[in-house]
Parts: sequence; structure tokens; C-alpha cells
Amino acid sequence: MNISQLSQVVSSGTSASTTTAPNNQLTSNDFITLLVTQLKQQDPTNPMDPTQFVTQLVQFNTLEQVMQINQILQNYAASAATHPPASTPAVSK
Repeated sequence: MNISQLSQVVSSGTSASTTTAPNNQLTSNDFITLLVTQLKQQDPTNPMDPTQFVTQLVQFNTLEQVMQINQILQNYAASAATHPPASTPAVSK
């Protein structure tokens, strides 16, 4: 979801501002803002199933953790490419 889509969703239901990452990715604050907006906009006579909210939170948390792992691996790969390991001496038997 890009910033313009996020702005449309948020402006339709709330006046709260959101903070987005520089590369147009959703942050956890954006997700919470969307969740609150979703709660405010739901039909009170037919509310959303609470398990759907928990499922959304778990999915977002999992995605955020995978993105962090990916960033760590990219940093490690970049570091390994610029600083190759020193050669190890041969072991004789």
C-alpha cells in the first residue's frame, strides 16, 4: 500500500496524521492507525469478528519480523562482500 492509498483510508475516517517510512512502506504506527480507523468505521449493528483483528495483528507482526530478518541478512551480506574472511591456515594431519 502506498502513501496515497493510506491517506485516502485515514482521511475518510479520522483526522489523525500518520508517519510513513521514507520508502513508502507501512510502519507499525500506520497499521495501528488503519486498525483504529477500521474500528471507527465498522457497522455497530454488525461488528467485525474480534478474531479477525487478532489475525491481522499477528500477520502484520510476522511480516515486520521477516522484514527485519531480511534487512539483517542484507547487511550481513554487504559486510561479508566488503570484508572477506581471512584465509585460514591449512591443518596438517
